Amino acid sequence: MDTPQAVSRPVYQSVLLFSVTTLLAILCACRTEAPVDSGRDLELPSKQSRQLDFTITSVPKRYAEDRKLSFFQKYVNVFGINIFASSDAIDLDILRIAKMLAAYLDSDLDGIPDNPEVLKRLNADDVSLCVTLHRRDMKKYGDAAAHIIKQGFYSLHDGQRGRFDARALEELLHMIQVNGWSLVYPEAFGNDLDRVKDSLLMQALDRATGFSLERDREPSMKTVMREGEISAVYPDEAWYTYDALSCGYSCLTTEFFFCAFTTMLDWPFGHSPKEWRLKNKEELRAKDPAFFQLLSDPKYKLPTTLPTGDYAVVR
Repeated sequence: MDTPQAVSRPVYQSVLLFSVTTLLAILCACRTEAPVDSGRDLELPSKQSRQLDFTITSVPKRYAEDRKLSFFQKYVNVFGINIFASSDAIDLDILRIAKMLAAYLDSDLDGIPDNPEVLKRLNADDVSLCVTLHRRDMKKYGDAAAHIIKQGFYSLHDGQRGRFDARALEELLHMIQVNGWSLVYPEAFGNDLDRVKDSLLMQALDRATGFSLERDREPSMKTVMREGEISAVYPDEAWYTYDALSCGYSCLTTEFFFCAFTTMLDWPFGHSPKEWRLKNKEELRAKDPAFFQLLSDPKYKLPTTLPTGDYAVVR
């Protein structure tokens, strides 16, 4: 039997080097570069995995331990936003409101909030909605947990359900606009004079009312300021004439945004003709093209449809 001949070290090293080099070449030839994509263009998880859980639970421990929140016994979380509800709040109402909130934040119904920056701000400030059955119960949480920014809603208005959807959609929109869009985009939607002295929304309000309200206190503006409250006699050409003595400048801009934006979205419930003179978005476009363009600008990722009270991922 022939004895195997020992392979010399130089030959062995050459063979090993050739094998490694060949293997690397094969691997590189097989590799394909993955295209660089961005955020919303990446393949989404399955629809099922992106469906929100609207289960009503007890209030989480971190909130339940706050005695000022002890009035609330029910809880739903929507994209990190709290919905606290009293024990007698109707479950169907709570869920309907939760789904309206989800649809405002995720207008294209793909299971992902349309504007991550706005949601980040809402979550950072612990923005919450407090739901009660009766209006009289709202005072029970007025001072609850001062570190939480709260928006209130009650199911029964003067003992009747009345315009439940209209009121819910309005309060939710106020909550997102005041605590989200106005803070993330102050130059566009700022409504608080303590934070921003001028914004595109404020300028649109001036055009709609026919004069500058709190920002211009000249007597010729027919504006009477009294302890932070405003009573105004609007000129004939005004097409926004909100009249509420308890409504200061920030409040007026918030209500103005609501009227204009819901007109853009074909608000089906009607606005008070004593406050809002425009009937549809085409009239808004004709009255104030610049403001119409602002509300239509895709860079702000505002909702494109009104919530219906239902929500399910469809993309």
